[in-house]
Amino acid sequence: MKILVKRKKSLFDGDQEELFSSEFHIKCSNCSGLIPFYPAQLINCSQLPSSDIDEIIANVKGVKVVRLGTDIFIKVNEVPLKYTSLDCPSCGKKHLGLFGVGEYQPTRFMLIQVAIAIP
Repeated sequence: MKILVKRKKSLFDGDQEELFSSEFHIKCSNCSGLIPFYPAQLINCSQLPSSDIDEIIANVKGVKVVRLGTDIFIKVNEVPLKYTSLDCPSCGKKHLGLFGVGEYQPTRFMLIQVAIAIP
């Protein structure tokens, strides 16, 4: 995995229903086209290979890892760090989007773009 963008960017701050019913976009690193994604498709980063987790920890500021037995919890800005595989609809380039998503105050949810990588 090669991390291309390591800049935190707030994409959403609001209620849960609006967050999970909205479509968001990132820019393709190859053609600058827009790649759509939905927060509901995000997967917990602990599902990534350990080499990718180590790469994220080493290269992305503000990522915290908590290990409880065999379970790994990865957070950024106090919300879980999640990822999704994204394919550019224009050029087909594959990306891996890393996002902080979750409830950080009662009934207040946020979505943060943390990093964009290529697998």
